[in-house]
Amino acid sequence: MVSVVCATACVGGSPTQVIRIGVDLPLSGVEGRAGMPALNGVQFFVHQHPTLDGFTVEVVPRDDAVGGFDDPAQGEQNVKSLAADPRVLGVIGPFDSNVARLEIPIANVGHLALISPAVSSRCLRPQACRRHPSSAPPASTIFSVSPPRTSCRGRRPRITRTRL
Repeated sequence: MVSVVCATACVGGSPTQVIRIGVDLPLSGVEGRAGMPALNGVQFFVHQHPTLDGFTVEVVPRDDAVGGFDDPAQGEQNVKSLAADPRVLGVIGPFDSNVARLEIPIANVGHLALISPAVSSRCLRPQACRRHPSSAPPASTIFSVSPPRTSCRGRRPRITRTRL
């Protein structure tokens, strides 16, 4: 995921230039059990590749959990602060579709790519939201590596029947 963000921006420059990769995940409480390994993976990648095409890469982690659970308002504040930093090129996260719904409009204005390892709601992209297209954030900058939630409907009973 980090390489995707860096590959689109690393096109030259001096070694003193810095690019930052934001990470907005639940890092504390119950949800931190999922967020911390993802953050560790991003930090490991950056540790192995501290410079890319002459740019020094830094990780800027933000915790979107409050009281141990994903909090959309906290995620929104995190992305606002990341978007205010011109050296932040993209954000790994969020994990939660409700958090993403508030972050996407801010990322759009700030021209930040959101790369989520977990969001699966089709209604985060206007062109894919069939039931309530007006509820989708405008012009999405989110990229998800997980399949849309609705693409799995009906498969579990069929798999269970054929495997039993």
